[in-house]
Amino acid sequence: MFKITTTLTLLLATTLGGHAQGAVIADPTLASGPNAIDPAGAETLDQTPATTSDGLAVTAATEASLEARNDFRVVQNFTGFGNTTNTIHFTDPTLPDIRFTREQVSATPNDFGEATSSDGFNTSAGAAIRLRNNSGGNKTTRVRFDFGSYDAGSDTWDGSVNAISAASINLINLSPGMVSAAASFYAEDGTLISQQTLTAGTDADTPGSGATDGLFALEVDGSTPLISYFDVRIVYPGGIKTVGLDDLGFTAIPEPASLALIGIGGLLMIRRGRDARTAPAAFLSH
Repeated sequence: MFKITTTLTLLLATTLGGHAQGAVIADPTLASGPNAIDPAGAETLDQTPATTSDGLAVTAATEASLEARNDFRVVQNFTGFGNTTNTIHFTDPTLPDIRFTREQVSATPNDFGEATSSDGFNTSAGAAIRLRNNSGGNKTTRVRFDFGSYDAGSDTWDGSVNAISAASINLINLSPGMVSAAASFYAEDGTLISQQTLTAGTDADTPGSGATDGLFALEVDGSTPLISYFDVRIVYPGGIKTVGLDDLGFTAIPEPASLALIGIGGLLMIRRGRDARTAPAAFLSH
């Protein structure tokens, strides 16, 4: 597994987009290559989710296909995350910033969105995100990951830029009795691209427990809108239940200069084709 080593910095707590701000984590270490999504952590992925016919019915991506991409990166450590909105900010302009928002939480929201190092809720050595229902009753919860741009100077978020072509997250400890877990991937305009579901089943780490660890993942091509954000919804039964989210994967974005060069190159090719078709025959024969 290859590593891109950068400096981890926790900035002062602020507010962002009207949400209480847990932390801004700058330039966390990123993993790439084989085993980036599911390295030698405490839990092993058991299944890839089913993809429904909603939206454009794009098939869920596989761990192998994502790890084979040169532009795919994975955040394996969420140390510093709190029970509020959290932001991951990269100084590298080719990488999207990431915002984590709690949209529906437990009645008592402690331990919902914060970092945990418990081996039962991660798939890599770093801290995972804990989502715990301690309300005592049935509860539907939802968290959201946005890809965009964070301006540290003005403390503002722009979700209209930096859409990406692939994204993934590991869901850990979906135990028997939990009703369902689903992830929905959206384009910038809110178009649903793909919806994926996981069900409790077998557990490779603890045979017989049925607590599933699965991968939500999507990879789009040129015929499908880019991924602007995705959410994960979990329906908890009564009682206290906890799941983890770990190893957030995403692709790099092209730099504006690269996009401009691509556009200029395309225009030149079109112009050359037109010139060849309209040039005099005598000129073309030389």
